[in-house]
Amino acid sequence: MLALPRWDGEYASTSFSLCKEIAKSHPVFYIDNPFTVKDFLWQYQQPRVKARTAALLFGRNIYHPLNLPGSDLTIVTPRLVAPINWVENDQVYDMLSKLNNKLVSKVLSSIVKDHQLTEYIFINSFNPFYVRSFPANFKPSLFIYHTVDDISEASYVQKHGSRLEKEISQRADFTLVTSLKLKKLKEQDTQKVYYLPNAADTAIFHTALSGDLPMPKDMPLQDQDIVIFTGHLDQRIDVLLLEQIAITYPEKILLLVGPNSLKKEETKRLATYQNIVFTGKKQLEELPGYLQSAKCAIIPFKCNTLTESIYPLKINEYLAAGLPVVSTSFSEDIQAFADLAYISESGKQFIKNIQRAIDEDAADLKARRVEEAGKNTWEHRTSQLYQLIEENLNAKYHEIQKI
Repeated sequence: MLALPRWDGEYASTSFSLCKEIAKSHPVFYIDNPFTVKDFLWQYQQPRVKARTAALLFGRNIYHPLNLPGSDLTIVTPRLVAPINWVENDQVYDMLSKLNNKLVSKVLSSIVKDHQLTEYIFINSFNPFYVRSFPANFKPSLFIYHTVDDISEASYVQKHGSRLEKEISQRADFTLVTSLKLKKLKEQDTQKVYYLPNAADTAIFHTALSGDLPMPKDMPLQDQDIVIFTGHLDQRIDVLLLEQIAITYPEKILLLVGPNSLKKEETKRLATYQNIVFTGKKQLEELPGYLQSAKCAIIPFKCNTLTESIYPLKINEYLAAGLPVVSTSFSEDIQAFADLAYISESGKQFIKNIQRAIDEDAADLKARRVEEAGKNTWEHRTSQLYQLIEENLNAKYHEIQKI
């Protein structure tokens, strides 16, 4: 798999989570999103970049086995590529892209040659900027494109992303999408599109139900109900809604656990409320410690073009922890949880649903939430992927036999 997120990036990713699960039963090579020369010059003193220096500059030590228990997962680092995202003209971009493609394609050739691969599957996960053509010796049994977001709405890749994603999805044997909206969008470009939504490491979050995990040091100590959000505070978040929660429930703590990319003025406004607490970024394994004390979990996403293509993996994390969930109605995918979560059509309803969720919580509801989350594990998603792979390999084989 060549993916946009790097394996050791700041945020958990669908791509790497899927690879970790596949690696429990098959050897997996996870190819790092290439570093550009600009990335290297700006970040060369960072430990994760220093560890890659030989591979980035000289193409040496490109393999890094992770040695996870019961897993066969190897990280592969391509050499540095040219930074070309700034180029506006499509023809100039494509010319420079060919040079980058050669550098990344060398890695594909090396993997096949060094490990004597004869049958293998290649997945490009939301990174249509590279491997726009295969080297001569790279002949995967299946080529799968995997899209996890509406690329036309993703500011960091939207400049050339839409046309390149259309190009690569038409080359692929089939395309995987993580939301129902994405399925509709991609079906405009190619015929074989399959819905494979996000999942969660539910076993980790299930530990929050015990209630006896060590209390995080930055956890509010007041004897107040805690309403919690875990995740990235970014452009998807409805800041005005967070303010209304703080104003309506001054006796409750609104706990925001995760990295913050909000505008400075938005963060400053939220920080004026004494009952809003920021913890900053936390590791995935730390989150149950915060969730165990919460009365209600929220997904305060704006309802817009960006969010309507999102399947939020956090819904399964919250449900695995047994928590009642209040969310805006931002996508078809979240609305599918309407029998287990409080899906709100307006800000006013969202505010009311917080207290309702707390008041109505009960043991039988917790059990139902945990049961539903158990259906949305990475193990289950991988099983679904294997079925799609088998069906398409069989279809491809029969096509070849006809020829």
